[in-house]
Amino acid sequence: MLREKRKSSKLQKRVDEIAATLQKEQATCDKHRVELKEALTKQIQIMEEREKLAVALQKAEDCNTRLQEQQRAEARYQFKQLHDKCQCEQQKTALEESKTALNELQQNYTALGRRHSDVSSKYCEVLTRHNTLLLSDDKLRYAQLPQQSSTLLY
Repeated sequence: MLREKRKSSKLQKRVDEIAATLQKEQATCDKHRVELKEALTKQIQIMEEREKLAVALQKAEDCNTRLQEQQRAEARYQFKQLHDKCQCEQQKTALEESKTALNELQQNYTALGRRHSDVSSKYCEVLTRHNTLLLSDDKLRYAQLPQQSSTLLY
């Protein structure tokens, strides 16, 4: 019996040690379970935050793309306006040059008209003189005719 008591006592001691170890293991497992739950909760929060950030990033990229397209459109519009303005300035310059050339041509035309009028007047004067001289010449010839015929008769 003593032997059995010792054996029983050893077994009880062994059972107590195992129970203590199991309780420690249980406490460690509970502690780890709490830590894992906290880590899982934290990971879920991080994933949710990551999803929110991904959505925000996509929105920002879309907004940036639209903004860049608007800027390109505005730049194209401003370039067209500038091009049109330059073209308008070139047309103004060409118009001014055309006006200047037209004024010069009009002045030349007017001057030529005056010269033509002067030449025409002088031509008329010369023609009148010529006709007068022809008439005088004819009168002189006619006046000399009877004298010549009377000189011829003698």
